[in-house]
Amino acid sequence: MLLSGENFGDKNSPQVSYLRSLQSWDHHFPGFEHETEGTEIIDGIYHVMCVKA
Repeated sequence: MLLSGENFGDKNSPQVSYLRSLQSWDHHFPGFEHETEGTEIIDGIYHVMCVKA
């Protein structure tokens, strides 16, 4: 989705919307969860490490 140095955007960015849709899918279809490189799922919530500028 992103390369080093790119801006992730705000809470309404396409990247965040994409992760929210995957999170929703995972919640509705247990056993068919997604694995997305660079994300960590904690208690069903997607987390991404980033640096705030």
